[in-house]
Amino acid sequence: MSKGTVERALRIGKRILPELQDELQGTPIARREGDLYRLAGLSEARQQRVLQRLREADEPPERLSALLQKETPAAPARPPTRGQLFARLEAAWHPIPKHEQVLALELLSLLIDRHQRRQLIEALRARPGAGAASPEEERT
Repeated sequence: MSKGTVERALRIGKRILPELQDELQGTPIARREGDLYRLAGLSEARQQRVLQRLREADEPPERLSALLQKETPAAPARPPTRGQLFARLEAAWHPIPKHEQVLALELLSLLIDRHQRRQLIEALRARPGAGAASPEEERT
């Protein structure tokens, strides 16, 4: 045996919690040196979680990764940013025929009250490159 092989085996034997070693006996993971070496590198707290999952499993998994995957909950989806929302809206808007866009805008304008409509028009006027308001805009 090489010196590296002996050192690797010693690390595995010394760093894996004794109760986890006992639970691993006879499992496929116990025959996978790479998984054992990886276990030896985990903190005591993570080894405890692996031990708990191993005890809860109906059958011992083939690989350590199966136990570790259960440990990491999926990250909650982040809500889209305002820019992402507008980009989606713009991407959906452009393929719509112009006459359908006009109808959609008319329907949307019915959903907002007079005060909101006035605020929207003022915001649009304040944008760079905004032209003069149409007479219809002035009446609202």
